[in-house]
Amino acid sequence: MDDLKAHEVIRRAEDLIEAGGCQAAYDLLLPLLAEGRPEAMFLYAQFSISRLETDDEFELRSFKLLQQASERGYAPATYALGVCFEMGDLVEQDIIRASGLYKSASDSGYPKAKLTHGLNLFYGSLGVPKDEAQGLALVKQAIAEGVEGAAEALDLIKAAGQGRT
Repeated sequence: MDDLKAHEVIRRAEDLIEAGGCQAAYDLLLPLLAEGRPEAMFLYAQFSISRLETDDEFELRSFKLLQQASERGYAPATYALGVCFEMGDLVEQDIIRASGLYKSASDSGYPKAKLTHGLNLFYGSLGVPKDEAQGLALVKQAIAEGVEGAAEALDLIKAAGQGRT
């Protein structure tokens, strides 16, 4: 399937998932999953259609799909893996691995990762060496790209009298 048609299928599947039509979304995604499209893997990692799939089976499938999509360079999946490792959700907690995944997703241009990695840089958290200037730059990029919570994060930095904004 060409990229334009695949993008449209992904958008339709997202709408169906949001409306509770997971089976219909899965049916739309099947050809893209067969092609190994990371966007489809990422979406399918977010829902289950089988009542026979246990919670443990869902979590295992979800994590594997996130890994595969991340390995194929899909930044939202890389970011989601970072969240898993930071929180210890589906895997043993590993904040160093989480920060590396956030950096990778940020370097790939993923807006949410810019906020997270930017804050890690600004505060020197999650094992990331402190770099206030680079951190502020990424937070501001996240604001410009409409990331929820980014403006509030900058307001908190300002309120604490930190960083030259």
